[in-house]
Order: sequence, then C-alpha cells, then structure tokens
Amino acid sequence: IVLFLINKLPMTLVAVGGAAAMVLFGACEFEDAFSKLGCDTVVLMASMMVVGEAVYEVGLASLVGDRVVNLARGSERVLCMVSTGLTALISSLLSNVATMAIMISIISAICAVDRSIHFKRIILPVGMGAVMGGAATLIGSTPQLTAQGILETMSTVKFGFFDFTPVGLIVIAMLVLYVGFIGYPLSKRMWKEPETPPKAVDSPYGPPKGERGRMIRTAVIFGLTVLSFAFNLLPLELTALLSAIACVLFGCISHKKAMAAIEWDLCLRLAACLGLAEAVSVSGGDELMAGFLLRFVNGDSSPWLVFASMVLFSQVLTQFMSNSTVIVIFLPIAISLCEGLGYSVMPFAVGITMGASMAVATPMANGTIAMALIANYKFSDYVKYAGPTALVSFIIIVLL
Repeated sequence: IVLFLINKLPMTLVAVGGAAAMVLFGACEFEDAFSKLGCDTVVLMASMMVVGEAVYEVGLASLVGDRVVNLARGSERVLCMVSTGLTALISSLLSNVATMAIMISIISAICAVDRSIHFKRIILPVGMGAVMGGAATLIGSTPQLTAQGILETMSTVKFGFFDFTPVGLIVIAMLVLYVGFIGYPLSKRMWKEPETPPKAVDSPYGPPKGERGRMIRTAVIFGLTVLSFAFNLLPLELTALLSAIACVLFGCISHKKAMAAIEWDLCLRLAACLGLAEAVSVSGGDELMAGFLLRFVNGDSSPWLVFASMVLFSQVLTQFMSNSTVIVIFLPIAISLCEGLGYSVMPFAVGITMGASMAVATPMANGTIAMALIANYKFSDYVKYAGPTALVSFIIIVLL
C-alpha cells in the first residue's frame, strides 16, 4: 500500500511484486496469490474490450454516443453526472460487474469519437456508481445476499427487497452531486489531458466507415449480451467471452484487431490487485485486522458508538478485501452483540452490509471498481477522488 501511494514504481510492478512477496514470505500459496490471472473478472474485462472495440469499429458506438452526449447537452460535467446516476440505477437491479462492463464499452466509444470528452474523468465515477448503486436493493450485489444468508442462520429477522433502498437512493443522489460539483473540478486538476489520444475520426461524431450489415450483426450481439447479463442466462464471464468470439466469427472485427484491443498490462494489474486481496484473506490477515479493530468496541459503549464503529470498521476493511468476507467477519459478531445487549439486529445488519458495499477507495476493494483501471489510474487517484465519497456515505449510513 505504501508503494502504491508513493507512486515511484509502475502500479502493475508493485501489484505483481506484492503478490509474489505474499508467496515468498509464506503468507499464502502461489495458487492463491496468482489464481486471479484467470478469474471471472479478468476474463470479463478482456472480452468486453474486444466487444467494445467492435462496437466502435462498425460505427454503432457513435449512434449510442451521440444520443448520450445529446442527453448531456454536450457538457462533460453533465455527462459525468448522467452516466454515474444511470449506472447506479441499472446496477441496483443488475450485476455490478455486468453493468460496469456495458458502460465501459459505451463510454470508451463516446470518448473515441468526441475529442472533448476525457475517459479518465468519467469512468471512475461510473465505477463508483456501479458499486454504490448495487447496494440500493437486496439483489443489487452479492454482499446483501451474503448478509441475508447469515441473518437466516443466526437470527429471526431477514431483509425485504427494498430495505436498503431509502438509504441507497440518498447515497446515489449524494454521489451524483459529488461527481458534478466536487469530483468534476477535482478531475480537471488531476487529469488534465488524456494519456492516449482518441482515435482519428472524420467529424466530431463520425464513426469509422462500416457496412450496414456489420453494424446490425454487432448490434444483435451486443443486445444479446446485455439480455444475458440482465437475466443471468449464462455466467457473466462466459457471456462476455462468447460475445467477443462472436464478434470475430461474424466479421464485426478482425482477429488481429480483437487481440490488439485487449490491454494485457491492465488485465495483469487487475489480476494482481485482486490476488493481493485474496492473499490477505486466505492468510488470516482479515481476521487479524478485524480483531484489532474490535478491541475498540465493547458492550458498555453507547449503542450509537457501537453501531458507528462497526460500520466504520466494515467500510475501512472493505477497501482492501472482499466485501462479502467483511460481512462474514462482522455481521455474526454484531448479531451476537445485539442479542446479548437487547439491541435490534436490523439496523446493525443494514448498516454493516451497506458499509461493506461502499468499496470504492482502492482498486483492491472489488472487481467492479478495479475494472476502472482500464483508464490507467494510479492507486492514489482512487484515494483522492473516491475517498471523500466513502467518508460521506459513512456519515449518511450512520445518520439514517
């Protein structure tokens, strides 16, 4: 983490080196640290890079991008807000990772055909929307379902579909306002120019010249991909992989261009960051940190203090490990504590679950926010840009 924050070495080198160090010093096995090289999220991101390139290649992206830009009235700030809010709402009903994959394809295409839109200023807010929006309903993301299973096992209460929605919608509204009025000015200072120039086009919204048939085939493939994501017809990574293969087989994009579209350095960086989080978990590091934090909580404390402390601990730990793991650590403790002291279990369950879902301040937090690494962010970029929203969301969760 220190090397990430100092930023003197390439982030990929630090991530891979950190995973190797975990093995070297016996914290975990090699398979644990590097198993993420072939994990679902890496396959999904690489495959969607190919699909996104095909969508751009045939000119379909410009049609979608033109509509979205028109909705934003040509304003980059409004585009950030609209994209973030739309992503959050979609993510509350669909898989976070699937929503992020779709939005990466659309936003990258918009930026490729409009030189005034900077990819870096939009994709991290979109990733934050995908993560935070997923906390707004019971089915929005895995942590809620994990918590539901623990509640059913250890208590007599369980979540309803909309138990998270009142707080979740306020968190989404906060995020959209933050992105528009604090995040956007901050992003202009942090990322003044895009690292790679947009692809050359004939006009501001002019797509590469493509055949109508290729555009139709690509639209059908992309539409079927979204439907499969929405209704879980197939595993997400398999859907994305089949979509990428279909784009090549049906002539939407050549094999050579498909391979060139995959940014292997980013895939390795993502895998190494997720591997670090896995190493922390399997080595028992998560329990060690949780035990240290729980020393500050005892039964004689104010219920408000106990509640706020558990939400805070959940939200801090979830920046470095699986949010479901954080819930497995803290929720059983909270249930036992509540039953022993006569507190209501429900607010603790909702608070801890939502706190563990606000995982946006580091790329190690979860696969969804790590997918934003496609924009070549530094580790410190996550902390500076997304960190304040984690703090504000903590305050909202505790107060509400």
